[in-house]
Order: sequence, then structure tokens, then C-alpha cells
Amino acid sequence: MKDRLDLWAGEFGDSYHARNAPTDASVMARAAWFQEVFSNLREHPRKVLEVGCGCGANFAALYRVDPGIQAYGVEPNFNARAQAFEQAPQAHVFSGSADEIPGAVDSEFDLVMTCGVLIHIPNEGLPDAMGEIHRVAKRFILCAEYYGREVEGVPYRGEDGALWRRPYGDLWMKQFPDLKPLAQGFAWKRTMGLDDLCWFLFEKP
Repeated sequence: MKDRLDLWAGEFGDSYHARNAPTDASVMARAAWFQEVFSNLREHPRKVLEVGCGCGANFAALYRVDPGIQAYGVEPNFNARAQAFEQAPQAHVFSGSADEIPGAVDSEFDLVMTCGVLIHIPNEGLPDAMGEIHRVAKRFILCAEYYGREVEGVPYRGEDGALWRRPYGDLWMKQFPDLKPLAQGFAWKRTMGLDDLCWFLFEKP
């Protein structure tokens, strides 16, 4: 998995984050999405970790929904971490990867989320990444990714082995049968600003 991580930490990742830099419109759209997701919970989670937080668009959106949230992020790309700090100076962002979340203890975060991140993890590394996310999640896991009925590798900007569509909801339930599905939905790019992602919200017992 290291060569793929190097891809996202280097110039390829720099270009990706430059293309996806947050705008006021994208942050507002993400805030509306979080309101939809949180409507399935009795109360907002207080301590949230985003694995692969990128440029911090979701941080900015979370703080618009609930300024009292404590946001944390893990991101391998240096320039993206710097931009995330600009978007949300109160957030805590660390260098790291999905399969090795730095400094996090078991069940530390009320909610752990990915948004367009698991799609970039190779098949052989996915169980470890999901296991690490499950480990640090105290109560909720939110997964927003490209859906496919079967695992399908998709060439991405000249790179093979850099993007996969998968049945992510089923994969979470298969690896962790004790998870309780709370909600799911589709984030249509035209209205939500997210890139046609299917999302799944789980509760951890």
C-alpha cells in the first residue's frame, strides 16, 4: 500500500487537492449534507475524525452545522494539511494514513468518517484501513464513496490501481457484522456538491 500512499502524498496528490479546493458553494453544500446525515442521530457527535481530510472542506462544513464540534483529521499530503488549517484553524490535522491513525486510542472518536477515500485504497489494504477506522470509532462510522455492485478497478488520470468502485455498505457489514445500519443515501453532485457518492451511516455497539 506504501506506493499508493506515496502517490497521494506527492505531486499527484497535490494536483488532486488543487482541483478540489473548497469554495463557499461547496462548503455550504457539504453543510447541508451533514445536516441530512445528523438528522438520523439523537444529537450531534462531539468529537469527529475524518480519515483523508484533504483540504478541510468537510471541517468548514461541520463547523457551520455545529461550531462546538471538535474536528480531527488524518491526511498524508502536506499541502492539503496546510489548506485544511486555513479552512478550519481550530481543527487538529495530522500526517498519517487510514491503516495507521497516529496517536488515536481505541474508541476515541464519537464519529469517524471517510469521504472519497476508501475508493483510493488497494484491495489488499482495505481490510486493515477499515479495521483501524472501526478501532478508533466510539459510536458512529460514516462512509461516503463511489458505489459498485462488484469490486471494479477504474483507471484514474493515467494511474491504474488508484480508484475502485465497491459495495462499501456490504463490505462494512461483512467485516463487522455487529454494526447497525442507521441510514444511507446518495449525494447527487448537482444538488449536494459531493461527487455522486453513496453514503452509509453505521452505529457501533
